[in-house]
Amino acid sequence: MYKLIHKEFMLLINQFVIAVPIGIISSIMFTQAYPDYGYAMGAFAFAWVSSIAPSMEAKNHTEIIINSLPVLRSEIILAKYLSPFLYAAFGLLLVALAGILVNISPLSFHLPYFKCQNVVITLISVSALVSIYYPLLYRFHNNVVIFVNVALSQLFLFMPSSIDNYINGHTNVSWVQQMLQYNLYTPWALSLLGITIALMLLIISYLLTVKIYTAKDF
Repeated sequence: MYKLIHKEFMLLINQFVIAVPIGIISSIMFTQAYPDYGYAMGAFAFAWVSSIAPSMEAKNHTEIIINSLPVLRSEIILAKYLSPFLYAAFGLLLVALAGILVNISPLSFHLPYFKCQNVVITLISVSALVSIYYPLLYRFHNNVVIFVNVALSQLFLFMPSSIDNYINGHTNVSWVQQMLQYNLYTPWALSLLGITIALMLLIISYLLTVKIYTAKDF
């Protein structure tokens, strides 16, 4: 399993040139507008770069080589599912460090401190992206799915801000008031619910992808 994940990192090493500036710039831009989860948007950019690795393998026909090795196909898929989360974790560390460097620098602006809420939102967003995209990728495996990946990444990148704007603009709605009041007394409950739903979708997606991938001929 370690070798499979290491292979994912080596496959995407050249993409760091793209992922690092995108992640840092996204964090700087969004943390000023959305201090509670701006860092999560930067980390999501790292995970998105990792999610395109299977498409690169299909294009280079490296799947044939991988499936000739003495590894289970379920392990291959598991490595694919774990890679975006590892990239997201690396992204969180990097954007948090970037935030610290900006704050101690002589720049005229400062960024908000890193909050645990960024970890929760990153986990939920990456889970949603992977859960939807990977079954489609291994089922159809064509160029159209790549555009689906881009569309999903944009959707889940801006979904936290869209939800936040909706809630702030509808504070007079009864169910929004009840949710805000509930979150005031139990701030961990909504995060726990979101993570639980995301993990359930992730498990279902993984099992479905394994079934699709196992049925393929290489």
